[in-house]
Amino acid sequence: MAEETNDGRDGDEIDADELSSETLSPLPTTPPTPPTTTNHVTECATTYSVLMACITTGYAAIYAYFASSSNSHGLEKLHDFWIWIMLPISVSAMGISFALKPRREDRPYKVFLYAQYFILTYFAEFLGLFWTPPNTSIIVEKSIECLVVYPALFMLGMKSRSRIAKLTDKDLSRFLTNDVVMGGVIIGLGQLTFLMFASIQCDNGNFIDGVDDWRQCNRTLYSSAGLGGMVTLYVLIKIHVSGVVPQHILEKHTISMKKILAMKMNDTESVQAFGLATAVGCALYSLGGYGADGDFRSDAEEQLAFTMPSIGAGCLLLTAAAEMVAIRREKKRQEEDSDSEQLRQGESSSSFSETVLVEASSFWFYSAVLATTFSSVICVAGAATMDERYNMLITIALPIVVLVYGGSLTCQPRRSEKDLWKLRLHFASFIYISQIANAVGEFRKSNLIKAGFHFAGAAAMTVLFHFGLQLRAAIGRLPDKDLERFLIDVVLKGGLETLFSILFLLFRTTKCAFEEGGLEKCHDTSRCAMFISGYLLSWHATKLVQGGVRSEWRKELNLSIEKIAKMRDISLRRGVQGFLTLVTTVCAIFLFSMMSAERMDWTTIEVVGLLGLVSSFGVVISEIYSSLQAQTRRAEEDIEIVRGREEDQEKRARVAGKMRGAMGEPLVEDQVPIFQACEELLGESSGWKALKSRKGAGVEMSMKYFLPEKGERNIGTGKAVGVVDCAAKEVAAWAMDFCSNEKMRISKEEGNPARFELVEKARENERTFASVRAMPFPLHSREFIFRMIWKSEEGKVFVAFESVEEDVDYRAKLNSVRGFTRGMWVIEDLPTSPTSRQCRVTFVLQLAAAGFVPTWAVDRLIPMALSAVQEAIDEFRQVSQEESVNGGLGTEIEEEPVEECSWLFVGVSFHLTLIFAVLTMLNAFTVGINQYQLMSYIILPISITSFVMVIVSKPKRTDIGYKRFLYFHFFSFAIIGEIGAVIGNFQTGDVFRVYFAIFRLFCECLAFRHGLKLRESIAKLPPQELSEFLCQTVLLKGVAAIGTMVFFSFEVVACLVSKDSEDYGMCVNTSNAAMFLSLYLAILTAMSIFNKSVPKSVQRETAWTLSSIATLNGLKWWQRLQGGLMAIVVLSSLYLLSELGVEGKRHFMMMYLSAGGLGCITVIALISMIMLNRGREEHAQREGGGHGDLELSEIRTQRTFTTSEVEDGTFALAVV
Repeated sequence: MAEETNDGRDGDEIDADELSSETLSPLPTTPPTPPTTTNHVTECATTYSVLMACITTGYAAIYAYFASSSNSHGLEKLHDFWIWIMLPISVSAMGISFALKPRREDRPYKVFLYAQYFILTYFAEFLGLFWTPPNTSIIVEKSIECLVVYPALFMLGMKSRSRIAKLTDKDLSRFLTNDVVMGGVIIGLGQLTFLMFASIQCDNGNFIDGVDDWRQCNRTLYSSAGLGGMVTLYVLIKIHVSGVVPQHILEKHTISMKKILAMKMNDTESVQAFGLATAVGCALYSLGGYGADGDFRSDAEEQLAFTMPSIGAGCLLLTAAAEMVAIRREKKRQEEDSDSEQLRQGESSSSFSETVLVEASSFWFYSAVLATTFSSVICVAGAATMDERYNMLITIALPIVVLVYGGSLTCQPRRSEKDLWKLRLHFASFIYISQIANAVGEFRKSNLIKAGFHFAGAAAMTVLFHFGLQLRAAIGRLPDKDLERFLIDVVLKGGLETLFSILFLLFRTTKCAFEEGGLEKCHDTSRCAMFISGYLLSWHATKLVQGGVRSEWRKELNLSIEKIAKMRDISLRRGVQGFLTLVTTVCAIFLFSMMSAERMDWTTIEVVGLLGLVSSFGVVISEIYSSLQAQTRRAEEDIEIVRGREEDQEKRARVAGKMRGAMGEPLVEDQVPIFQACEELLGESSGWKALKSRKGAGVEMSMKYFLPEKGERNIGTGKAVGVVDCAAKEVAAWAMDFCSNEKMRISKEEGNPARFELVEKARENERTFASVRAMPFPLHSREFIFRMIWKSEEGKVFVAFESVEEDVDYRAKLNSVRGFTRGMWVIEDLPTSPTSRQCRVTFVLQLAAAGFVPTWAVDRLIPMALSAVQEAIDEFRQVSQEESVNGGLGTEIEEEPVEECSWLFVGVSFHLTLIFAVLTMLNAFTVGINQYQLMSYIILPISITSFVMVIVSKPKRTDIGYKRFLYFHFFSFAIIGEIGAVIGNFQTGDVFRVYFAIFRLFCECLAFRHGLKLRESIAKLPPQELSEFLCQTVLLKGVAAIGTMVFFSFEVVACLVSKDSEDYGMCVNTSNAAMFLSLYLAILTAMSIFNKSVPKSVQRETAWTLSSIATLNGLKWWQRLQGGLMAIVVLSSLYLLSELGVEGKRHFMMMYLSAGGLGCITVIALISMIMLNRGREEHAQREGGGHGDLELSEIRTQRTFTTSEVEDGTFALAVV
């Protein structure tokens, strides 16, 4: 079988049985018990067996219900509709039942399996034969099934079950948790249930519309049944192959992406690769027809709909058979070989997987040549014959051809310059010939404008090809490991993902062709698919550029989630690129939703599509150009860094040599007062409060305030203590080298205007420096002129510095303010082993920024200045030889922990909630179902999610200004929205909804109050956990949820666009489905945020594990209740997904099911909140209360809005 990311066997899996006992234990209220041995999962819970039996019995019950009907229509519906729907999920349930309890050999359980299989097969078939009119062919067919097929399948299932029982406890536990429960019950049956709901929804929709003819759902029925059959076959093969084959043999017969890329596969692997590729293509074809309305127009269309999934299923069986034959031979050979273990290890050590792959097989290049040649021939034929079918064909195939061509350009990046003529000839035969042919065709149609566009396209592609060759050369310079990872992960895996997405869009176009009877009426759908495919190609090209960067440069050159969260240190180019990517994404979602609209506006599609294409093309060009420049600059900088470090080391060695001895250089008269003043700073032992280190855990930071003297402002004093892996004199020499090459480079990157040494006094132990440090807008830069002096004692070195009153000519107007600083380094050698040296560093600093500087700005400057101790630790860190080789120059930038998200996200959320409030007020004064009501339905969950994100995005902002903003935000969102709902329902006379809106407002006020308390607990998280919470949970998961909600909302927009203003009521089903699905997502996102707001120990105590899900043991009553309710929510969600895009009268059954799911997920959220609160309180009691350290939030309680924050909010308004 092909390699997968979750096969229950590899090292990246969730191993439920290897979790610690702490993870599985309940909230501890008593002293811990001694550890016990790990209990492996050897059988799944009986609940799953009962559930599988209910599914198979339900299949037979449906059979009996329709068979007992005297109505011939009911008999046809039995055979051709309900049986097709239920058969895949029933067969899957029976196959899973064989693997749930493999070691149960008692008679009652075996009788239970026999009865379950009998009901599924013989009982149902007997009912069918009894009620079906006599037919010799049917009787013969059913007799063969009952006498041959069913017994053979049962024997195969029992034999597989006996082999599964022979697995070791550890392997059996992994198999049951990962393959059976997760892969079979949760994922497999979930997919089949989703496919089943589509046909049921179609039949219900026809019934509501007064059309009692299930044949109008034939297209959806064939697609869902075909996909269901392939999913069933795959799940059963996956379970029963991975359960009966030893792990080391299964790994040897798994096709890796590396083998596929190098095309070094044996016969069996080639058959498997071909079979899986064909099966995926057939599945995508069936998926493209999923949800298509109407009956087949011809027998040929029906046969094609039946043949494609049949071919896919046959390819899966062929793949499984080939693999089992190869595995059987391997097992037999190893059993005959007495030294099989040594043979296996020897083969593994010399296997192909250990070689580094630096280029793909030439097969892929020549395949691309064939594809582009086919494209050019089609273009020439279209220009010669003027047949529109050729144009339609090239429109459909062009994205795939471009994707294949892009892969051929980068699959062999280390080929010599002599091979470039192949690439240039390939490009010319593809682009120039096809574009010239298209231009000639437009000339023949007298369409000069489109002909000019084709020539312009050829010129643009030439520019892109030039950049592509430069990118190819840069990729060829990658290290071997990075190049192999690029070829496998980016070129092959990324290319396949993009190819499958394009094929799915292509088959969505064929769905339209089937419904309309030809491609002539599907021009708009094909245009939408073409534009989206262009976006996918652009995103894949961007991934190619980003993946072609050295691993040690990637974090610096690529945009990190921390930078996105803070929206700081992002260049203008990155900002514009991000905005264009957002535009492209919105255009793609809109066009995809328009593909299902009954009526489209051609102008809107063209404008939106071209806007997205221009945006995506600009992103690709910008990414290629900037990446190439950045890589060239970084390579040159690495050379300069190495040279600069060598010079710095020589200079520091000379200074450190003068510090030998007991006294070193004697102090002169004017240097003594500086040391006396600095020693007074260290002498103050009271008043210091601890700070959390921003850049490392190895530095202890503390801070205190001194009362400013007359004429001074903002006196802050900080102290940092750390241990450095070198001698004291080396750290002192490093500190004295204030203008070293490394420090000058960092200062330049930080944007500081000036930093240099003043050469005035020729003293060996003294230096004078001038430094101008940039400050946040709108503050002016701060100028510091100070002299540094060192003195040494036995095993100890002191470096003191103090500002001096001197005028410096910067030869430019800097518009800076003179500041004052004073401080001292106390560096003392520590007694260590002869082979290692260490010293303790104490750094004290007093800072007066002068001028009018807010307290929060000083509080930021002091920790940044104290981070010099961490820089010294990093500079002299002792690493192993392997780390020094793999780490390169060690210049990878570590992102500072994120304490709060940018105002840009807050501003976007605020304006979204304002839009919702405006829509509700407009709906309140408009009678009947209107576009305002439908749009407010779909924007409500987006507003809720964004508001929840805002509450927790700045947890350390405790100033009154921000709290007032949060109250105003809540007022404009919840209170005004509910007032609009009260007014609207009052006008329509719906008293119940008026009182319900008032009740909702009361609940929303309670939730807002709880959210404010939640901010306080989040602010107490450790810096790294807080950063991970803001970046991963709030930003990534929140934006992903909102993006999904936007997709749901565009489904409603597509319905509104295809309807007139008097037909808006026909979109009520789609809008309700989109609203409830989005509400489910909003509540799940809020639950995720709340779960991550507690310490990780509390999260582990209340978390679910796969082993507990498999056995249902060790679960508390509320976890069992949550599991049952979550199953209802999942079923409701799958049903609502099938309702998206359904037009017609209001479906009240959908409203009841949706409301039930919403109530269930609300109860789940409430239980989670209560239990996590209880766990957090018990954790706080165990930890003994809070900490006494000085938090930054305590320092910043008077913080107000800065100009940059106002600018971010204004830009957020522009984005919305």
